[in-house]
Amino acid sequence: MWGSRSISPRSRRGSGLMCAGATAAGATEVGLGALRVDLAGRRVYGPGGEVRLTAREWAVLALLVAARGRVQSRAMLEDALYSFDEEIAGNAVEVYVSRLRGKLGADVIETRRGLGYLVR
Repeated sequence: MWGSRSISPRSRRGSGLMCAGATAAGATEVGLGALRVDLAGRRVYGPGGEVRLTAREWAVLALLVAARGRVQSRAMLEDALYSFDEEIAGNAVEVYVSRLRGKLGADVIETRRGLGYLVR
């Protein structure tokens, strides 16, 4: 018979992207200020139309939106973004957050110093 075992967050690396398609309320479209995030269609719309994101930028945004209002640490985002065999640059998450702020607006993603990132 198989027993249950605890799985650490680090050993589930990559699994977060599977869950990032819907928020806790099950909504597939979320408003972030002037932005509209279509989680099912993997698209973001701003006042000027669709905002193009890379796959990793989208993944970071989708993870933050899925956990809206809750801080996501850099380690949590790295675990969800990268597989075991991928090398992670020390500042990769910061780079994606910076790029997202440049495309979506500086006020969309909040930084909680020493804790991580969140969207409201």
